[in-house]
Formats: sequence, structure tokens, C-alpha cells
Amino acid sequence: MYEEKPVPVELKQRLRALAQKYENAEFVTNDPSQVLRRFSEPREQEIASFIVAQLSFGKRELFLAKLNSMFEEIERNAMKPSEWILSGKFEDFFPKAENKFYRFFSYADLNALCARLAEILQEQGALGEAVRKNYESIEQKNSLSLVSALIAVFPKIKCVSQDASGACKKLHMFLRWMVRQNSVVDLGL
Repeated sequence: MYEEKPVPVELKQRLRALAQKYENAEFVTNDPSQVLRRFSEPREQEIASFIVAQLSFGKRELFLAKLNSMFEEIERNAMKPSEWILSGKFEDFFPKAENKFYRFFSYADLNALCARLAEILQEQGALGEAVRKNYESIEQKNSLSLVSALIAVFPKIKCVSQDASGACKKLHMFLRWMVRQNSVVDLGL
């Protein structure tokens, strides 16, 4: 049986210092979560959050520039992310080409991600609903099965981790943005 041990004072102080550093409105200025706040409706935030999370790796300035170019294109079309995806306008921005959009993801990879998001929105109305249905079908529910449920919604999509036993950092970041309440960084949808 697990015996709970007291947390050393130094560790508590260090954790509080880290929380103060990262859990504040100033942190959002240079964080990928800044992009999520471009939209006020939960459905739009959810879609934007998922795409942002999948491209949030490498040098921050580079992926933020790529993300901002995509969301500026959506805004130029006077659309919300869900409209942009459902209308198929993403195909103009992400043609099925093998040249790279960002690092090892090609335009075709992003096209496939958006096409899958369009299917999910048409079938379920929201990404969260699709994940919820998969999660409810899993016998033993834990954080790993929540990641598994999310992966199952995006089979064979290169931009999405396909191995729930790995770190799945981008999926965990997305889930944190979605579920953590009372945060200046996370959305808590």
C-alpha cells in the first residue's frame, strides 16, 4: 500500500515559485495558449487549441509564426475555425503537397488533420464529444485511457501521436488547456 510522505519544504517552495512563474497572464504573451484567446466561443477555442497543440514544438518563435499565419488566413476569410474547416477552405492553405509546412509536418499532413477535424465536426458537432464517446467505451478509465480515446479519434493522422504509452506531450497539453479550471493560462472548457 502507498504511504503518503510529507512534502519537503524546499520542494513546496520550488513548486510555488514555478506556479507563480508560469500561471500568470504575462506568461500567456509568449506561450502557444495566446492563440486560443483569439476566439471566444468554446467550440472555436477547442478546435484552435487542438491544432495549436499539435504544432507547438521546436522553437517557439517559429511555430507561433506558422500558427499565426494560419489563424490570420482564417480571419482574412471572415470565418471561425470551425467554418474554415467545414467549408474546406483549409485545402487552399494546406494543399496536398509534400513540401514542409513546419519542421517534419508537410502541407498534406496538415490537410489530413483538418480533413479529419471536418469529419469529426460533421459527425459529432465537437471534438470533445467525439473524445467523450471514445472514453466512455473504454473499460478502465484513467489519464492514459483519456489520451487513448483522443488518439482513437485521429487514427493514422501523422500530426497526432499514435502511441498512448509514449509521452504524448502535445496531447497532454491540449487536455490540460481543456480541463484545468480557474487558470489564466488554461481554458477549462
